[in-house]
Amino acid sequence: MRVDDLKNSKYHNSGGPLAVTKKSVFPLGKRFVDAGKELGYNEIDYNESQINVKHGTRVGTAAAFLRPAMGRTNLHVVVNAHVTKVIIENKEARGVAFAPIGTPQILMLSGVGPKQHLEELNIPVIMDLPVGLNMEDHIYSFIPTTINSSEGFTGPKAESISSLVQYMVLGEGSLSAPLLPGTAFIKSSTCETKYPDLQFHLMAVLPISENARVLGYEFEGLYPETWTDGLLMATILLHPKSKGSVSLKSNDPFDYPNIDPNYFELEEDIRKMIEVMRNGIELLRTKPFAEIGADFSRLNVPHCSHYEFLSDEQLKCFIQHFAATLYHPTSTCRMGSLHDQTSMVDPQLRVKGIRNLRVVDASVMPHVTSGNTNAPTIMIAEKAADIIRGIDSVEEYTSMKQTKLTVDNVNSTYDYIIVGGGSAGCVLASRLSEDPEIRVLLLEAGGEETGNINISIPVASPAVFNTAWDWAYHTTPQKNSGFSQLGGENRHFWPRGKGIGGSNNLNALQYVRGSRHDFDEWKELGCDGWGYEDILSYFLKSEDMRVDDLKNSRYHNSGGPLAVTKKSDSPLGKRFVNAGKQLGFKEIDYNGKEQIGFAESQINVKHGTRVSTVVAFLRPAMGRTNLHVVVNAHVTTVIIEKKLAKGVAFIKNNRKHVVSANKEVILCAGVIGSPHILMLSGVGPKQHLEKFNIPVILDLPVGLNMEDHIYSFIPTTINSSEGFTGPKAESISSIAQYMVFGEGPLSAPLLPGTAFIKSSTCETRYPDLQFHLMAALPISENARVLGYESEGLFPETWTDGLLMATILLHPKSKGSVSLKSNDPFDYPNIDPNYFDLEEDVRKMIEAIRKGIELLKTKPFAEIGADFSRLNVPHCSHNEFLSDEQLKCFIQHFAATLYHPTSTCRMGSLNDKTSVVDPQLRVKGIRNLRVVDASVMPHVTSGNTNAPTIMIAEKAADMIRGIYSVAELRRKLNKHDNVGK
Repeated sequence: MRVDDLKNSKYHNSGGPLAVTKKSVFPLGKRFVDAGKELGYNEIDYNESQINVKHGTRVGTAAAFLRPAMGRTNLHVVVNAHVTKVIIENKEARGVAFAPIGTPQILMLSGVGPKQHLEELNIPVIMDLPVGLNMEDHIYSFIPTTINSSEGFTGPKAESISSLVQYMVLGEGSLSAPLLPGTAFIKSSTCETKYPDLQFHLMAVLPISENARVLGYEFEGLYPETWTDGLLMATILLHPKSKGSVSLKSNDPFDYPNIDPNYFELEEDIRKMIEVMRNGIELLRTKPFAEIGADFSRLNVPHCSHYEFLSDEQLKCFIQHFAATLYHPTSTCRMGSLHDQTSMVDPQLRVKGIRNLRVVDASVMPHVTSGNTNAPTIMIAEKAADIIRGIDSVEEYTSMKQTKLTVDNVNSTYDYIIVGGGSAGCVLASRLSEDPEIRVLLLEAGGEETGNINISIPVASPAVFNTAWDWAYHTTPQKNSGFSQLGGENRHFWPRGKGIGGSNNLNALQYVRGSRHDFDEWKELGCDGWGYEDILSYFLKSEDMRVDDLKNSRYHNSGGPLAVTKKSDSPLGKRFVNAGKQLGFKEIDYNGKEQIGFAESQINVKHGTRVSTVVAFLRPAMGRTNLHVVVNAHVTTVIIEKKLAKGVAFIKNNRKHVVSANKEVILCAGVIGSPHILMLSGVGPKQHLEKFNIPVILDLPVGLNMEDHIYSFIPTTINSSEGFTGPKAESISSIAQYMVFGEGPLSAPLLPGTAFIKSSTCETRYPDLQFHLMAALPISENARVLGYESEGLFPETWTDGLLMATILLHPKSKGSVSLKSNDPFDYPNIDPNYFDLEEDVRKMIEAIRKGIELLKTKPFAEIGADFSRLNVPHCSHNEFLSDEQLKCFIQHFAATLYHPTSTCRMGSLNDKTSVVDPQLRVKGIRNLRVVDASVMPHVTSGNTNAPTIMIAEKAADMIRGIYSVAELRRKLNKHDNVGK
């Protein structure tokens, strides 16, 4: 890679034989990118074309790979040698005879191909395989356009003495690059795939009629007779549904084969090509092209002038006359599994049924790729070489790429320093660094998330607890809970994410925004700009909704970085929803208009893997030269002088480092980390800081007012195998299903059902109780990992079952985070203060009773739901299911749901219980903000990851002084007006 701003990207490398660069010879390439931006597309690591050119000359594979190897005595190259057949004896390839073209033709001439076709030409059939079938190709049309600028290419310009001298002496100028300075990929309105189905190439020239005749066109009015300033907007169909074929014309190896691309056999391909041409016209109407007088009237060719110009009929006529191959045919010897009857080579590229014979070229692609095919063909050959040699030549390179997320050399000064690479920090680093003029440093105390495979597997998050990716906190001893926690001191185990991705690496991937009334209450408390309608657009900005029946909802959006889907194949999830219906609740979209009701869970999973903020936001931004990420960097203090945040001090590799911030320090260290750092820096409760001889810079209620969701559960056995068990997950079929297809029991978290209800004493607009259905009954070993002494709670071996989790959304008991010492490496005191108020116990008892009521409904009765394990030995001295017995169970086993908030809570300037103002600025300290879940005025009604991401999205706009969601806001307003 020879493009400076791409050299450090995870997706590129330098030093290989194939030079890749960009040429900015033609200003039209920049106009093309700007036109796309005007239509709402991003500039990506693929807009201005990346090309194989070095010192102004073509870098083909012969130049890059073959010629440098020609001195090897073990390599012979024979030219002008046409292979006529492969010599196959007893289904073993033994050699070749010389003569013509194409892998499928040679195979068929050798007796490998469709049996009936070979027999028609009297070729002995050695193996009946679908050779030559399933051909796919990119077909393109174009929009001939004149311009009133000399920014493009013309023949006279290229043939001028100055151009020739510039090329011959410097390797520069209009002869030094291909005529395609701009490339784009988009999805059509009917696209149903994960990849794009449409492509554009901007060609920086308007050909003349002579060029058309060379390519076989009868041009008649298409191109001018003499050179004219202009361009071609090439519109490309990437995945046409119409398939073609290659077949033999005869058994003479010098007869060219029959090539039938079968273009536009299916009308769908015509419709899609018409759409991409309309998109191309839309591009040409943008300001960048309007400035140079882009005129596409030449599209109105005489052949089609009997139709209204630009009507579907006229465009179809044009397409049928002039659309042509983009020279990317593939798949005539397609690769597939051993059981795939449409394929002829296996994944090792061996011809099925023939020993010692492989195919290594574009013909093996199962489907044509989304873009020009030369690079993937080179990749196929690189991988094939390793397969054939039995080596892994890229192992060291792959390892290097995984660590390329971070930098070791830190500058002395940045514009913004972000402390903490969790859910909020990853979003904020990505969004702030979108501005190339801003220099951003992200400091993370832990390492990279790539070091633990369990992080990416949705079902495996508990396996990350108590590892290097977990702070593994424990609370202070609790008076009213934690009676069965190991160690005998009633200390709850509190896992919190450590490393890039933070607690988003540990969570159960639930996408729950909370109640609209949560945010309206924030606004009523003085947090202007944080009402539901204020923040909805920021939820939408992040979201890539992949549930079909929610895509068109006012409350959802597609195209954001954060994938949201449902795992709709869980029978227990459906039973859960039906049980709620039987009790009179509605099935709802709890992220939509109303939250009270039951639903199958919405989750952040894509292709069977975890979609954390590091995956969705940070890693795609790591090619930016203005963003540095440093891991294993433990921030010890914010440097504050005269109530101005100047920078931070951190420890890495046992050495202290100090780095300065020109603009702001932003704490994203989480509900524990952010207050801990603030207090160590002299910002916190005065009396508490003085106790540890920390100079008090500002007396603020840091670490107080902590809120958390606490949950209990109902362990339940069932007589059905609808749930998850360890042996089921570890079976060969499950592992294969996951590794090959990204499906099966490993591909989703174990919470297929979610519900929100109000208790009998609820006095708020938002719900106060939540249920999660967990599609597994843990075993006692799992309980010990979570810090429980289970004693009869869970079985010793795997049993079919489930857990009904009952959750207190708004407990009245408040907790705190405080210092244990002034040593930054001492964990702070965490006191959640669970069930300090009896009201919380009564409400949890009610939640358990409602859960039991659910388990008694017909959907669960059908599978023999038995919750007798709730009668644990610890509490058997009380009558089973009495208030006393349930209270005993709760005090032994209720635990955190990992949703602590509010330790640096946001409030108005007059709110004495708050730490930050509605712009998330620490009160009384300039250039210091907090952006994470700790700023929530109150915990939201549901899982807290989605609102934390929203907070970071909104904070990025506030910091940059922009309003990036204006278009989303307009769409919401338009939707509202349509509904009136």
